[in-house]
Parts: sequence; C-alpha cells; structure tokens
Amino acid sequence: MRHIGNMTVTAENALSFPAITEFYGHLTIAAGATIKLLDLQQLRGWITLQEGAALTVPKLGEINGWLTLGRSTEFFAPNLTKIVQDLIIGAGNTVFDAPKLVQVNNLIIQNDGGPGRPFPALITVRHGITVGRAGGVFMPALTSVGGPITLREHARLEAPALNYIGGYADIDESATLVAPRFLS
Repeated sequence: MRHIGNMTVTAENALSFPAITEFYGHLTIAAGATIKLLDLQQLRGWITLQEGAALTVPKLGEINGWLTLGRSTEFFAPNLTKIVQDLIIGAGNTVFDAPKLVQVNNLIIQNDGGPGRPFPALITVRHGITVGRAGGVFMPALTSVGGPITLREHARLEAPALNYIGGYADIDESATLVAPRFLS
C-alpha cells in the first residue's frame, strides 16, 4: 500500500496505522508514541521522531529525504543503507540502530554526554559532520567527508579509515579527532 501526504502517528492512533510499503511525505511520530512499520520499504520525504518516540522499520532500505530524531527517541532500521539528505540525532538517551548505513548527506549529532554512537558501516558523509558537546562517535569504515567536520567541546570522533575531508576541520581545543590515515 502506498501513502501520499503527511501523517502524524500518536500513541492513540498507533495501533490503527495502515500496513504501508511506500510513504511519500512527512511522517511524524509524536512524543511518546511507539510504532512498528513492518512492511515499509521506501520513504520519500522525511521522518521526525518527537521526544520519547520509537520507530521500528525492519525492511526500510533508503530514506530519500531527512531523518530527525528528537531527544530520547529510539530508531531501529536493520536494513537502512542510505539517507539521501540529513541525519540529525538528538541529545539524551537517543538510540539510533542502523548497522548497515553506508551513506548520509549531513550527520549532526547533538549530544550532552550520552553514550558514544557507533556507525559500523558508514563509508561516506557527502557533506559534513557535526558532533555536539561531550559526544562520542566511532566510524571504523568512514573514508570520506565531502565538507567540514565540526567537533564541539569534549566531543570525540574516531574514524581510523578517514582519508579525505573536503572542507575545514573546526575542532574545539578540548575535542579529539582520531583519524590516523588522514592526519599522517
């Protein structure tokens, strides 16, 4: 089933959400709502998870748009490989579990000292990376960032395979960039 248009899923209507395979528009998961879209394979538009929301999309392979995760949200997408636009991960105990993600346009991680974020398969960030205050990120496969890297206070980015940055590196004096192939 295909859905065209914007939709907001709340805790009240989550159980009656249709079994869709394609979504075109803005999908908002309201604060506190939990939803599993077991058949969703394609999304053209953007997804926003508001504070405390959770979304599981086991068949989704690509988001042809943006993904914004609010504070303390949970996003599970075991087969997601590409986000055509930006990935914004909110602060707090936000969970982003997409172990096959290999490409994103911009990666913005807003952090306030939460746990480090692993991106085991991410190879390319087409534009830039920003890691917020006291955030930690581990990207063992990352080889290329097409634009700037910004690391705020006490942020840490570990990218042992990184060999190309297409923009500037704005790294706070208390932040750490571990990229031996790029820095050597």
